[in-house]
Amino acid sequence: MKISYIMQVYLGEYPGSRSDSDKKFLRAVKSFINQTDKDSELVIVSDSCEITHKLYYDNFKDNTRIKYVYVDKDVPNMYDG
Repeated sequence: MKISYIMQVYLGEYPGSRSDSDKKFLRAVKSFINQTDKDSELVIVSDSCEITHKLYYDNFKDNTRIKYVYVDKDVPNMYDG
């Protein structure tokens, strides 16, 4: 049985919320990789964040347990007016 994890990262509006966001992202993904359950996968969905895009391709693109979805925020979606 394959288990998929969705890891939501919310960096809300509070002092220091955006500090070291790249390090927080890397630490979270590496934590998933180090888990013992090898039948699971991680889905990363980027809302056009270039930092997330670069970090994924520089560090995790060859990991078959990690799927990456890039959502272009400039393209209208089906929920818009």
